[in-house]
Amino acid sequence: MSLAGNSPVIAPILNRDTALADQGFYFVANTVPGTGIANTVTTETTLAQAEVSPYMVVYNGSTVANPVFIYPLYLRLTTTAAQAVATVMRFTMEMDQGNPVTTAATAQLTAVNVNMGSSNKSQSQINLGTGIVCSASTSQKRITGNQSFRNGGVINVIGDVYQFNFGSTEQVDPMSLVETGTAICNITYSFAPVVIGPNQSWRVMQWAAAQTTAPAFEVEFGFVEK
Repeated sequence: MSLAGNSPVIAPILNRDTALADQGFYFVANTVPGTGIANTVTTETTLAQAEVSPYMVVYNGSTVANPVFIYPLYLRLTTTAAQAVATVMRFTMEMDQGNPVTTAATAQLTAVNVNMGSSNKSQSQINLGTGIVCSASTSQKRITGNQSFRNGGVINVIGDVYQFNFGSTEQVDPMSLVETGTAICNITYSFAPVVIGPNQSWRVMQWAAAQTTAPAFEVEFGFVEK
């Protein structure tokens, strides 16, 4: 379909992500390349267990007086150790008020600005995997996403890549949706946008019924902060 008229057409030169990076608002946090981080010591078989022992917590440490907002764009998990016994891997994501972390994780991710010419620093505090302990969710919690992976009676496989995209289809990687066999699969799902405001947190929880050994992942987390 074409539109007739005399008004000039303005087309962006840069896509969304490149424009945000150019302004110094794009950050990425990674685990050490080649090193996976296991889920928490507790083996989560229910959502209630996962809420107090989540895989990842992102807390916005800015204040209402000097606020910034965190917008997750994508989360990529590359499996380095498989779970045991469980046949369905589930991830649930939840927003809440305040910082729920009572015991910090062994692994803390440091977000870096992808624009070396920018002086912007992230206000995020990112706890990941083993050792993290959280208080129970408050009455203000909001579940922002829930998705099962590796259905059909097959546990995850070392080398599997799970990608979560938030609010856009721009971060779409090649994928294989054959998740019922034992071959490595790459799976991408899209979720609603998420906005983490000052003194708010966002939990990413991995859990599975009958799970006896939790999986481990290399992690890459991309987000905008402005």
